[in-house]
Amino acid sequence: MYAYLRTRETANKAVQLPQPNLQFSLCAPRFYSRTRDRMLFGSNVYACAYNFISNEGRYLAVGCEKGGVTVLDTDPNTEQDSFIADKWVSHRNNILDICWTPDDRFIVTASGDRTCKLWDVEQRKCVSVLGYHRASVKSVTFNPHDPNTFATASRDGTISLWDVRCTGTQIGDEYMQRSIHEIMDGHCLARDSTKKNKRRQSHSYSSQSIVSVKYLKHDQNLLVSAGASDGLVKYWDIRSRGHNSVECSTLPYNPTGRVYGFVSMILNPDGSKIYAASKDNTIHEYNTLNLESPPSRTFSSASLSLDNFYIKTTIAPNGMTLACGGGGSVPSVHLFDLSKGGDTRPPIVLKGHENDVSAVDWCKTDFDQLASCSDDCVVRVWNVRHVSTNVEFETGVIQEEMTVLKHYVGHSERGVLRADVQPRRQQFQPKKFL
Repeated sequence: MYAYLRTRETANKAVQLPQPNLQFSLCAPRFYSRTRDRMLFGSNVYACAYNFISNEGRYLAVGCEKGGVTVLDTDPNTEQDSFIADKWVSHRNNILDICWTPDDRFIVTASGDRTCKLWDVEQRKCVSVLGYHRASVKSVTFNPHDPNTFATASRDGTISLWDVRCTGTQIGDEYMQRSIHEIMDGHCLARDSTKKNKRRQSHSYSSQSIVSVKYLKHDQNLLVSAGASDGLVKYWDIRSRGHNSVECSTLPYNPTGRVYGFVSMILNPDGSKIYAASKDNTIHEYNTLNLESPPSRTFSSASLSLDNFYIKTTIAPNGMTLACGGGGSVPSVHLFDLSKGGDTRPPIVLKGHENDVSAVDWCKTDFDQLASCSDDCVVRVWNVRHVSTNVEFETGVIQEEMTVLKHYVGHSERGVLRADVQPRRQQFQPKKFL
């Protein structure tokens, strides 16, 4: 990715670059976030997702703490004063995950109110309410082999499977559907079964929460999930009615013996690798064909802080770069090179948020653009091609293995934030549905 972007930025002219350090590669693209490319919301933002087809894949759905969904038009060439394409209230609690159907007709939201909802995007209408879990729903994902089915994972330790073709029940104004199968206690830690602790443990979900669930691409019958407490990645056969995983990862090595749970998990575009971000501030790479082997590589940085379970990861469409949110003293987005030897190189650091960065997502049609959400109630869109001269951050210095490295970081403009205003509803017309 880096070599391609350097060529693009120099108008395809041959450029003589200095020989990079054999251990670190400091030549990296510059990402910019202009004032017009950021939006201020009235509450924290925990979820965002780009669409697939309409508007060349540049509609960004954003879910906020107050339960609202906002669709942003992130086309960098748009001349509109507001890039809000549409907005509506979807839940009575915060939205923790959000995803589009492959045809862009529907959006599924996962919420802290223990439900998921299927929304018709054009009509802003709730088609179906999927519930209930016994705790907040942390993750939702569609089946790439069958767009009518999807899976959800919750803090209650349950993975639920859903089929929108199944008949539901009309309750008041809501059409309720039940799951077709549940996997219980998927990542539950060992418990004390004595009567003294039974009641207290029945009300605690912190020891069994599942942070992410995905369908594997090489096998349509397998799901993969990551636990918030047990530090394990597990495979599940959806044909089985049991509650035992068919394959499980080994615990990452830790010299202290402490077990660190995961905060998020994602698959690369071809489905060959799993990347799980851990509370030990490390991203672990697993081979999907051999999950039981130790992680093949790890990615970390002295400036990376994975200190909460709202942090998410995303991978560029070409599979060469991973973006990860983070907190700590300097909230930022970290971009890791996934090519051969990339685990030995320092990340690109995109600075500009004032509080922890939670959700990140890459545009599915253009790996020059990605979006980030933060606890500062701001959504930023980052682009490579749009150079800005009015920047807050130029270069950064981080500490990497006792060596001080200076490298490019994200450039972010100063200026007045655009507030969450009324959408330009009449201009939100999907161009193509499958």
